[in-house]
Amino acid sequence: MGYFFLALAWVLRDRRWLWWGGGVGLLVGLGRVMQGAHFLSDVLFAYPVVYVTALLLARPLLGRWQVE
Repeated sequence: MGYFFLALAWVLRDRRWLWWGGGVGLLVGLGRVMQGAHFLSDVLFAYPVVYVTALLLARPLLGRWQVE
């Protein structure tokens, strides 16, 4: 859920959300690792999955590929 903010990069057309989404996702993920609810590999693998999903959905939903 923390990596959700990556998608805002395309919606708001601001590349800074890629950094914020990565940072929030990493913090939330590391918190879950410390609780014992996730493995570190889950957190690290989730970033590219969410990024590619947002990238592929940006075209049909928003009509563009790039973040401006």
